[in-house]
Amino acid sequence: MGLLPENATYSVCGVGPHQVAAAFMSVICGGHVRIGLEDNVRMPDGTLAKGSWEQATWVKDLARIYGRPVATPDEARKILGL
Repeated sequence: MGLLPENATYSVCGVGPHQVAAAFMSVICGGHVRIGLEDNVRMPDGTLAKGSWEQATWVKDLARIYGRPVATPDEARKILGL
């Protein structure tokens, strides 16, 4: 590793069939996950997502399973320097 600047923040977006693998790798490697219907309209099981909220719930569960905390809106703004 060591390719990112110190304190760098990154997120990963997997479009189409690569969405699930990209999300898993980002969570495992300490990154963030970009989700949304503009990138992918399907859930990991192939069904159509009802909304971005459904994808967010899936990523939240993935993070919980791996033991990663999920940022609150205030924490996310701080992480992103907003």
